[in-house]
Formats: sequence, structure tokens, C-alpha cells
Amino acid sequence: MIERDFGEGGHWYIVAVSYPTALQAKNAWMHAESKLTRKAGDEGVGVTRLAPNPALNTSATGVPSGRHPVVVVTLDLATAQKAQRLLHDGEPWTPEPDFADALIYRRVRVMAEHEGETGRVVIRRGEGAGASIGRDGVLHEHDPGQG
Repeated sequence: MIERDFGEGGHWYIVAVSYPTALQAKNAWMHAESKLTRKAGDEGVGVTRLAPNPALNTSATGVPSGRHPVVVVTLDLATAQKAQRLLHDGEPWTPEPDFADALIYRRVRVMAEHEGETGRVVIRRGEGAGASIGRDGVLHEHDPGQG
């Protein structure tokens, strides 16, 4: 787990693990997504399964070559610790600082886009439809088969 302090922007925790296959990563993502339930005030938790293609991102990710990453981003230490337990079968890796910041910025963007809404936000793409993330946390969609 890594920690990033954004001052008044909050103290963020990132849990990053990877798996040897896309199916294992998908199953781990689904498991963590279902168990990291959100209650009022838990808006700062996001579970993301990333494509193993760092070339499409605007900065280095730190994802081990050929691995399929799952990342949890949260403002809550207890949630991060629970995520570590849920994802214990994955191999931990450390996101590059710029990429860690991009993941946090992405989480902040999602929180802002859905402010005042209740329930969970689940974004799913087909296996061949991915997106890259910019340093500012903006997702850049790709044509199918390019992500």
C-alpha cells in the first residue's frame, strides 16, 4: 500500500496488485468491488482493473510487464487495509508517483461527477475496449481492440 498526501485534498491510500491472467484480475476486481461496500461518507473508494498496456498511458505506470493490475484508491485507511486482505492473492506492485496521482485525480473526478447521488458507480468496458488515463485523471477512450 502506498500513501499520498494532498494536504487539504486528503490523505489517499492506494492498494495495487497484479495477476498473471486477465481472468484472475477480473475475478479479483469483481470480488473486491462487491465486498468494499459503500456507506454514506465512503465516496472516496474506487476499484479499478487496468489493462496491461502501459504504452497507452501518458506516463509510466509501474505495472510489472505482462501482469494484469487491480487498484484500489481510497481516503480511508481501514478500507485500504480491507482491500489488501481481499486482494491478498495478487502480487503487490508500486505505482509510479505520476500514475498514482493520476489514479487519485481520476477518483476525485468520478466523485465530483456523481456528487449527491447514492449507490455505486460501476464502469465496465468490454474486454477489447479500454481507455488510457492522463496525468490529470481524464480517461481517453480508444477504438475497440486498441485498449
